[in-house]
Amino acid sequence: MKTQTKSLQLTSKLLLALLSFAVIGGASQPAYGSVYYANSDQVTLGSQDATVAEAKFRLSYANWDQSLSNSAGTIATSNGNSFLASNLVGYGTSNGNLMAATQFSFSFEHRINEGFVFTLTNLANPSQVSTLAWGTDFSSLPGTVQSAATLPTASSPGITPTGSFNTLSINLQDSRNKPGTAMSLSNLSFTATDAAGNAITLAGGALQTSETALYGAGTLSQLIASTTDLSQSNWALSGTVAGSRDNSTGGDDSVKFYVDAVQNNFSVSGAAMAPEPGSIAALVVLVLVSCGGSAVSRIRSKKYFTLFRAA
Repeated sequence: MKTQTKSLQLTSKLLLALLSFAVIGGASQPAYGSVYYANSDQVTLGSQDATVAEAKFRLSYANWDQSLSNSAGTIATSNGNSFLASNLVGYGTSNGNLMAATQFSFSFEHRINEGFVFTLTNLANPSQVSTLAWGTDFSSLPGTVQSAATLPTASSPGITPTGSFNTLSINLQDSRNKPGTAMSLSNLSFTATDAAGNAITLAGGALQTSETALYGAGTLSQLIASTTDLSQSNWALSGTVAGSRDNSTGGDDSVKFYVDAVQNNFSVSGAAMAPEPGSIAALVVLVLVSCGGSAVSRIRSKKYFTLFRAA
């Protein structure tokens, strides 16, 4: 009898501790799996898996300027190009003027059960809209559209936009090494919802909404890190980009803006994430099972029911 009583007392204390943790932790911390961090010092990056997708705007004098790929960079394989690309109308062609910065509004989206969408709109001529879409069954796509259900790799004739990723790396680069070159970003914003339509909120940090990569400055980078798999979310990164460079050929990737979707094994420090309610319930069940059937039967009695009702 004493052994059973001690077991019951221990069970009660453990349950109270777990319930207190659920209430206190849930009130002070965002629920695990529903938040993102933007340039947060709480995030420490870990090992990185392959890049799932990349959206890029670059300044090319005689080639394409906009791309959407299934990896970091744009690769031509024996199976075909592993990317979609567009030579923007009146820009980045042999008759364009790359020294005069043209502003483009952009939107890089992921749509659940559809795929990735990268849109650029020429703000000097808003009727010029270029959209690259990788996936299927898109509900609506603006402007001139290039779309593909799959993109090839060197070892595969077709890959779908279904890889998991939890970070977005946002980059401005100017490695042209010539005066007068630049790539700027402004009005940067990020919105996201989970599969149920619930907003994924910011847990820490902030985006740098405006910045410029100048000659000699190299690459400026920002990071969005999510506690959920962003391939299971609807999200959109948007803003305005503008770049300038000399009109000579070569160095197509030396002045560019690009966003990589990457799976990274990052950790969050300084603020422990509270378990989801389902995790608390699972812990409670484990405690009850470990304490034996006699403790469970006693807790179910009227004498101990008030413990759970009060909690």
